[in-house]
Amino acid sequence: RRFPGLAIFVDEAYFEFSGRTAVPLLAKYDNLVISRTFSKAMALAGLRFGYAVSQPDFIRQLHKLRIPYDVNSLAVVAAAASLDHPDPWRAYVREVMERAKPLVERFLEEHRVPYVKSDCNFMLVKDAAPTAVYGYLRERGILIRPQRQTPDYFRVSIGTVAEMQRFLQAYAGYLAQAGSGAAASPAPGRSACAVTARTPV
Repeated sequence: RRFPGLAIFVDEAYFEFSGRTAVPLLAKYDNLVISRTFSKAMALAGLRFGYAVSQPDFIRQLHKLRIPYDVNSLAVVAAAASLDHPDPWRAYVREVMERAKPLVERFLEEHRVPYVKSDCNFMLVKDAAPTAVYGYLRERGILIRPQRQTPDYFRVSIGTVAEMQRFLQAYAGYLAQAGSGAAASPAPGRSACAVTARTPV
């Protein structure tokens, strides 16, 4: 409302995990555009397929910016199949959010490892030496993501229960090797859903 001449962009890449959406606001604001992707819950990151939701006139303006053949046929077929058969990816989302993520949270709390909660399929974990954690886990075939803007944290993506059990077993080994493990200082509140490809750990 304060900037009627500017397009306000809302990224809902993790909508299927968080359940949060700005779609109801479209009825009030003509300059609002929402994007979603098939890269996260549907696991189609390699196909680069997504869509935008906005007022009809805004979408018509976006069409003017499209280049020919901007979406390949394979991506269209895969996206349509995901929409026609949602049960597999919905089951995956439920496993991640209702089983795997609470499993990781309980482990971190039991080991007094600070972490930042999020509404999505990842979390930020605090450690005194994130680079050392990264190297230890990488040697065991597990990848996490160090954070440049928050160097005391690493990001762990949440996958299936089996995947997270493997991560927790390896991370427990690191904590035991490191002695006292991560400092038990409080972590910040809740993390927003950042935009990154879903990569099971």
